[in-house]
Amino acid sequence: MTLLSPLPEADPMASCCGSSFVLLVDDDDIGRESIARLLDHAGHPCIDVGSGREALDLCGDRLPRLVITDLCMPGLDGQGLGRCLRDRFPGLALILITAQPLDEGLLVELQNTFDEVLSKPVDCDRLLDRVSHLAL
Repeated sequence: MTLLSPLPEADPMASCCGSSFVLLVDDDDIGRESIARLLDHAGHPCIDVGSGREALDLCGDRLPRLVITDLCMPGLDGQGLGRCLRDRFPGLALILITAQPLDEGLLVELQNTFDEVLSKPVDCDRLLDRVSHLAL
């Protein structure tokens, strides 16, 4: 299992100029930037935002090939964002990441909305495997 560690800075133009991108949503700046760099370096151009509302606004202009969102965020949380995106874009791939312990009922509910539910700290190998599989 590989855990996140700091990576060299990514080229900022790579994350915003590709025609196909992964949208990463997390209110934790450090964690979000680490995962964004990981994705960029693995060949998955990434745009990252700090809130569910920003993610919905961005999806109104440009649809990503995959959305990765944290569960617990102020305002529109990851679960609400996932529901909105699933309603608006039924074929959009969605991954949820969370540090929160999930009881069986909530996990089943989340699995009905998201294609994958992953725990923090993020296992980089597992995340990249799921991104590669879902972002075809």
